[in-house]
Amino acid sequence: MGKFKKYNMLFAVFILCAALIIIYKSIDNLSSVKEYIAGILKVVKPFLVGFVIAYVLNMPCKGIRKRLAASKNKFISSKSKGISILSVYLLAVLIIVVVVRAIVPAIYSNVMDMYNNAPTYINKIMVFVDYWQTKLGINLFSTEKDITAGKMLEDFLKSFSLTEFSKYAQGVINITSGVINTFIALIVSVYMLIDSELITNGIKSALSVMIGDNRTEKVINYCTKVNNIFSKYIYCRVIDAVIIAVLATLVLWVLRVKYAPALGFMIGFCNLIPYFGSIIGTVVTMLITLVTGGLAKMLWTGISLLVMEQIDGNYIGPKIMGEMLEIRPLVVIFAVTVGGGLFGVVGMLISVPVAVVLKMIMEDYLTGKRNRMRGKEQPPTEESSEEENAGQ
Repeated sequence: MGKFKKYNMLFAVFILCAALIIIYKSIDNLSSVKEYIAGILKVVKPFLVGFVIAYVLNMPCKGIRKRLAASKNKFISSKSKGISILSVYLLAVLIIVVVVRAIVPAIYSNVMDMYNNAPTYINKIMVFVDYWQTKLGINLFSTEKDITAGKMLEDFLKSFSLTEFSKYAQGVINITSGVINTFIALIVSVYMLIDSELITNGIKSALSVMIGDNRTEKVINYCTKVNNIFSKYIYCRVIDAVIIAVLATLVLWVLRVKYAPALGFMIGFCNLIPYFGSIIGTVVTMLITLVTGGLAKMLWTGISLLVMEQIDGNYIGPKIMGEMLEIRPLVVIFAVTVGGGLFGVVGMLISVPVAVVLKMIMEDYLTGKRNRMRGKEQPPTEESSEEENAGQ
């Protein structure tokens, strides 16, 4: 084999040239590459959707299976995997039915009513601003410009039909997600949950062949930690958001605030965004309450929501999240700001777990580096020197 060593460099150069040619041709025919990738994604879309469904349902499925496996009933403990998968899917279907039949119509009715009354609310805002400017003797906003802006906004709302928009959205949904693809995705997700252990073992075996056992263990360890961080964080945030949505809706309903279901849902959704979300939801709710219920009701609404957010921040949130994050508030604010600036709402939602993962990787790297440096700097002990002398 020694005579082939001189060809190693030529082989490496050939691989490098081939890679450069492929990259150049890909950039040169970028539209064709995009179409090709889009075609591949279209074919594998049911499998990707099935993977997402399986990933979302995997955590509750594991929790149910763990409890069923500990049952004293032999049938339940032996069939814990199948029963847990069936239970999770039935629970998911039940939640979807409840949301579609009970919650969505109420929110849709609120949004349509808010849209139809938007011109009236805009006029109320203009009258309110003009009244306080006259009473305080100030001129922060030009009434003529404000009315012009209000008319422009009103004309825009009149030209924008929510009914037509819902039809277009429904048409896009019907085109992009057909019944066959949905059925295939559900079947794929079921088999992924059933064969999750086989899939994991197969990935481990492939990695051990390609990169060795030691590196495979490190990769699997990091992937497990990342998965735990993301899955726990997402589930905890969703549970907290649902609790806040229900509480906010009840608080607004007790205060007789108009559009309580829609505003409560909005507050819960905004609560998914750390720090900034609750502020945005509260401010928007107070503004809408001002134009629909008056100043006094807005103040009571703001106080009630502030108390609710304090309870969530000091009791409900920590109770659900525990000490999972272990990250300083300043880092969270920085991560949310950067994530939102780069990737929008999605970036704001996933910025915190990404920051936790980066923090974990950095700490592990620094710890390993520090340990290696200490090992090099540590002088030999008397015992080790005696052993060396005895060996000589």
